[in-house]
Amino acid sequence: MTEELRDPYKSLPRAIYISLPVVTFIYVLANVAYLAVLPPPEMRASEAIAVGILSLMMLFTTDIYRLIEYSSFVESFFITLSILSLLYLRWKRPDLQRPIKVNLLIPLIFLSICTFLVVMPLKERPFEVLMAIAISAAGVPIYFIFVYMKKRPQCLDNLSYGFTCLMQKVFFAAEGQKAD
Repeated sequence: MTEELRDPYKSLPRAIYISLPVVTFIYVLANVAYLAVLPPPEMRASEAIAVGILSLMMLFTTDIYRLIEYSSFVESFFITLSILSLLYLRWKRPDLQRPIKVNLLIPLIFLSICTFLVVMPLKERPFEVLMAIAISAAGVPIYFIFVYMKKRPQCLDNLSYGFTCLMQKVFFAAEGQKAD
C-alpha cells in the first residue's frame, strides 16, 4: 500500500489519524442504530448469518472462552512470526528499498509483547495451545495439495474449483473464472 502513496511519510500517518476516529465513530453510530431499531430481545430472536456461523463453531466446543483462547494464541503466534521476519530482513537485507523504515525499537518492543502472549499460554494452558497448533497445522496438507503442488491430478483441480464455487455461492461472492 505504501508504494502507491505519493509521500508515505506524510500521507500514511495522516490517513491513520483521520481514518481511525472516523471508522470508530461510524461503528458506534451503526451499533446505536441497531439498538434503536431492534431492542435486545428482538436481536436475540433474529436469525442472523453471524449467529449461524458462531453456532457452527460452537459445535466443536461449548465454551466460547476456549475458542477465544485458541484464536488469540494462533493470532499472537503468527504476528510474532511476521515481526521476526521483519527483523530478519532488516538484518540480512539492510539495503532493501522500503517505503517506510521505522526505528528498530518499535518492532523489538512489539516482538517482546507478542512473544509474551505466545509463551505464557504455553506455560499456563498447554492443552489449549496444542489444540490451537493442531487446528492450524490441519491446513498445511491442504496448502501443499491445492496450492504448492504444481502438477496435481485433474480430480483435485475439479474438487478445488467446485469447493471455491460452493463457498462463493454460500457467502454471496462473485463467481470466479475457471482456469483451463
